[in-house]
Amino acid sequence: MHFYLIEDVEFLCVNRYSFDMTICISHESALEFWRAAEADVAEGVLNKTSSAAQPKTPLGAEPNKTDLPPSAASAASAAKAASAAKAASAASAASAAKAASAASCLAVQRGRRRFVALAPDVAPTDGEIESIKAFGFTLPVHLDVYTKSARRQIKDVCCHVCGNLPTRHGSYLCLGAGVYVSSPEMLFMQMAEKLRLVALVELGYELCGSYGMSVKGALSTQERLVKFCEAMRGKKGNGRKGHRMAMRALRFVVNGSASPMETKLALLLCLPHMLGGYALPLPVLNHRIGLTKSARMTSDKSYFKCDLFWPGKSLAVEYDSDTFHTGSSRIAADSRRRNQILALGITVITVTKQQIYNADEFKKTVHQICCSLNRRLQYNPSIFPAKLASLRRELLIKS
Repeated sequence: MHFYLIEDVEFLCVNRYSFDMTICISHESALEFWRAAEADVAEGVLNKTSSAAQPKTPLGAEPNKTDLPPSAASAASAAKAASAAKAASAASAASAAKAASAASCLAVQRGRRRFVALAPDVAPTDGEIESIKAFGFTLPVHLDVYTKSARRQIKDVCCHVCGNLPTRHGSYLCLGAGVYVSSPEMLFMQMAEKLRLVALVELGYELCGSYGMSVKGALSTQERLVKFCEAMRGKKGNGRKGHRMAMRALRFVVNGSASPMETKLALLLCLPHMLGGYALPLPVLNHRIGLTKSARMTSDKSYFKCDLFWPGKSLAVEYDSDTFHTGSSRIAADSRRRNQILALGITVITVTKQQIYNADEFKKTVHQICCSLNRRLQYNPSIFPAKLASLRRELLIKS
């Protein structure tokens, strides 16, 4: 998939009557963008980049001087350049998008970073749809439109009408050339309309974690997701579809997961009994623990990170993956690290992939964790085993 690096990305704050956005990527296609885009592109969309000119070429291609934005161009001339780029019907969709990107970025309102609140209220043209499909999205491509009149029935495109539903600033972010994408917060809200609860919680961990997505850090936080979803509640039953599901899922989302298996481990331990989890209190993920001066003398690090940590009980649960925790040198390093954490008065329990996938072994580990947390493992024996089996199938079988 080829996404263009748009320099000096600014965000719009406009009403529907001054709105000139023509394409808004949403739902599964937006999720695909945030997962597949190169890090410099995704981070450029999330963050205001420097004012220095940068190339706007397809990722992996050589920069060209003609790709640099005319920094002194006015908004009017930029809009004119964008129109000229659209009129060049003979050019390929990808090159047309590249040529219009500089103009569209300069045409947006400057100042402090701001966001788009509404989806387009005009139907996308055939050329615009073909240009989006050329990026390599999995078909059908999902787009948001404001009104039913802007919805089109066309092969390989699925239009979602979001008019008359509550929106807020931060719903869509600019990719350039009249193309926008659902923000991570808006994406979570949209996927709440389609995903089952456990899958939605997993997506929340992914958006708030440091894995899976294209940026180095987290795309969002649990707090930002909650704030955004609360604003989408609406009045008199006019809230967005999936709002209740999103708010329910966010009760179980924790920031900072570093891998899919850490997420699955946290869900198995902490989801409520009715969802198949063991209902343990939510931990802090990848908690940073500073070392004392005496401990630093025997370590080359000034701090450690614990995968799952319960501060009130000084309990750390460490997930040892097959990828990063095998080999004699790695095993020796893990042993030294574990001893140094124990020296700080922290109880350490190690969980392996084999233990997670073996239901009986995992249950023994859960009993050990409960003892360290001073909790009794209580559940309804007539209901819980079936719920647990269902959760394990959903989390583990598919992986």
